[in-house]
Amino acid sequence: MAEAVSMVVLGRSNWIPASHTRWVERWLGTGATILANGKPWAPAGSREVLSRDPLYDEAALDGIAVRFEHAAPLYFSLPGEVDPHARLAADIQIRLVERQLSGVLSRTDDDRLPRYAGLFSGTGGVSLWVELWDFREATGFKTADPILAYVVLW
Repeated sequence: MAEAVSMVVLGRSNWIPASHTRWVERWLGTGATILANGKPWAPAGSREVLSRDPLYDEAALDGIAVRFEHAAPLYFSLPGEVDPHARLAADIQIRLVERQLSGVLSRTDDDRLPRYAGLFSGTGGVSLWVELWDFREATGFKTADPILAYVVLW
């Protein structure tokens, strides 16, 4: 029960059975869609990754982060069977816009692998720096899963 509530409140209702989501919605008296507003999205089957080292382009974020006092990274290893990078990036952007976040996830110039990045802004002064690194097409990393990084800025 606690796991179902936490998943819905974190905006990860797509990670649990629909019947559990419906139970949480009835119990809390509000919809999972409303609870997900302003929160990061990751496809079902993703795994949260912990790292002491940044798994995002720090230099790209430097100019943006000075406008915010706090930055908290959140990383997901995506399942290898997700869409190819262009469709995946478009889907991530759509999902974030559905969560009341405005922004664009654009292709980043990188000869090593397909990468996308963008700043998404929500209400209440919270923004998300978002990066997608698709290691599936990088030389020597054919079996590595894509990484979706969020840096929550406030």
